[in-house]
Amino acid sequence: MQAMVFDPLAAITCERDETQNFIDLLEREQRALRQADVSSLLTLAKEKAQQAQQLIRLADVRNRWLVTLGYTRD
Repeated sequence: MQAMVFDPLAAITCERDETQNFIDLLEREQRALRQADVSSLLTLAKEKAQQAQQLIRLADVRNRWLVTLGYTRD
């Protein structure tokens, strides 16, 4: 089995895009709250949790790569 090679440019681009998606979701949630649209809040909360987990996974991969380069997690 071949080890995957970390591509920092692709990873950072993906993390940037996922962060923007998360910001967009937070803005949708904010609009729903302002409009008192409680019917969409559960769906938004589930989506927000999934996207937050994705951001955590991406950050973990980036941090593991940085550790291989000798940087500490601070």
